[in-house]
Amino acid sequence: MGLKRNLSKVIGVNLLSIIMGVINGFVIPKFLGTGQYAVLMTYSLFVSFIGVFPLGFIDGMYINYGGKDEKDINKGIFKFEHRFLFLFQLLIAVIFLTVSIVLQNRVIFYFSLTILPFTLIGFFKLFYQAVGNFDKFTFLSILNTLVMFVFNMILILFGTKEAETFMIANVISYYITFIYIEYIYYLTYKKVNIRKDYTLIKNNFKIGAPILVGNLSLLLFYSIDRWIVRILLDLESFAYYSFAISMMTLINVLISAITTTFYPYLSKNREDSMLRKLKNYFLIIGSCASASYFVFSMIVIYFIPKYKPSLEIIAILLASLPVMIIIKVLYVNLYQAQKRERLYVWTIVVMLVVSVVMNIISVILQKSNTSIALATTVSFYIWYYYSSRHFKSLSISSREILYLLLFNVLYVLLVGVNNNIWLGALLFMIGLSFLIYVFFKDDIRSLFIDALKA
Repeated sequence: MGLKRNLSKVIGVNLLSIIMGVINGFVIPKFLGTGQYAVLMTYSLFVSFIGVFPLGFIDGMYINYGGKDEKDINKGIFKFEHRFLFLFQLLIAVIFLTVSIVLQNRVIFYFSLTILPFTLIGFFKLFYQAVGNFDKFTFLSILNTLVMFVFNMILILFGTKEAETFMIANVISYYITFIYIEYIYYLTYKKVNIRKDYTLIKNNFKIGAPILVGNLSLLLFYSIDRWIVRILLDLESFAYYSFAISMMTLINVLISAITTTFYPYLSKNREDSMLRKLKNYFLIIGSCASASYFVFSMIVIYFIPKYKPSLEIIAILLASLPVMIIIKVLYVNLYQAQKRERLYVWTIVVMLVVSVVMNIISVILQKSNTSIALATTVSFYIWYYYSSRHFKSLSISSREILYLLLFNVLYVLLVGVNNNIWLGALLFMIGLSFLIYVFFKDDIRSLFIDALKA
């Protein structure tokens, strides 16, 4: 019941993130030209790498506190960890600020201002996630998302046409949340005597180092396609590709909600039967989520037709959803929950190499957005197979292979019905429902029963 309540809370919070994603994904691109939108997405691409700057420190803390109760955490040590991270990230921010001034680069300038608040907000969120305090986690998530949503809506209502204005709004949003959480932290810990423990700091880095390598490789895995498009293709192509990625982000918000909730749960519950059941559930959920292509198509066609070139990219990327959700929710969480950091890192590095090779091949064969998107989707399926060998209970069965093969055939055939998107959507849902019933009839029944008990 605790898992279900936490999952409901986090999904509820992420509904706001979905609304925010709709604003970022549909409304902002409609108002900005493709060039300005590409600049804003370049800033977002830079921001996505801020999580690497703590150099594994937060990851080590996350692993150490995972599965523990908040009341059992030493407050003096936690206060020392906070102070150390604050000063460490302030130094990194100053370095990037200096670089931006020397290069006279506004994107790097706003990026440098984002580093400190982004990292410290992440520090508190990961701490609450690790100890299972989802009340505080959800509140902090709501605050951060809501502030950003309000600022973006104000800019949209005023008809802002410049990417720089949105970057300024993002920076201010992060600082408002940052100042608030730091104030709450000050009130809570002002009477706590700090307990300096440099051995613990080193231990956090030591434990987090493999996770850092893994997370960096993971970031590169998820962003290598955008970097290639940004470097090798023109700004307009990058705008179209970034728009497609923003559609994936909307779906990934819900996946992240599930991922966030399942780490403390998987730290304590690893029964083979439960893992197999969850895997089937996620295959079903991911397959149904791929139908969002038809929704995105309708919105693009009727609301922002200038981004029609993105539809083919969106279609290709969404085909990876059935396996992507298993990778994010089960594989990644299990590597960490089972303390198999070295295997996790090795897997991510191998998959990064696979992704780079696939993207290089795609560029050699055809230097286009669609070929790069196809390389990314194929990489996810390779990862799905590769990691399945590391967990006996999650090994891939012939039934899964046949299901995924038929799913992709159905998807490719009906996504191609561009002249009648409504007919394509209807036929896809009918065909998908039939496939799910044939292959996962018992799992569907079990899923409904579990939902009724919730």
